[in-house]
Amino acid sequence: KGSRVRHPRRRRAAAAGQIVELAEGFADGARVRAGDVLVRIDPADAQSALDLARAGLSDAEAELRDATRSLELARADLAVTREQVALRQTAYDRQKGIGTRGFGTATDLETAELELSAANQALVARRQTVAQGEARVDKARTAIDRQKLALDDAERRLAEAGEGDPPCRY
Repeated sequence: KGSRVRHPRRRRAAAAGQIVELAEGFADGARVRAGDVLVRIDPADAQSALDLARAGLSDAEAELRDATRSLELARADLAVTREQVALRQTAYDRQKGIGTRGFGTATDLETAELELSAANQALVARRQTVAQGEARVDKARTAIDRQKLALDDAERRLAEAGEGDPPCRY
């Protein structure tokens, strides 16, 4: 049973886009019933947004995989560098012991000290690389979360603009 709207309401389509169909007799003040389809929106823009969101999610997932592999390599490099520091420390301690017994030279001790210093510097650099890798993984996870939200939104907009669930009903 239709009724004339005594208190007109403004309706907006839930989805943006080009109107491809208006209800027969669509006009200001026309009689409408609850559930009547008033307009249909072209779903092309919503479909395009969905395709872009899917591509964005794929890109974000690929970045997470790449960032995770890079972080694993950085951690392995850090472990090897720690071993190098331990070896250089042992070599330095040995040279120092030899020098205190009068068998080593100052040059040998200085060389061992410089090598230990270089190994420690490399250790700091590897720690920084690991920290950057962890930040990259975190950023990639955040990007995936954002892309999932964008995908959900695009799917909702497509459903609102689609043939099966028209967006603007009374």
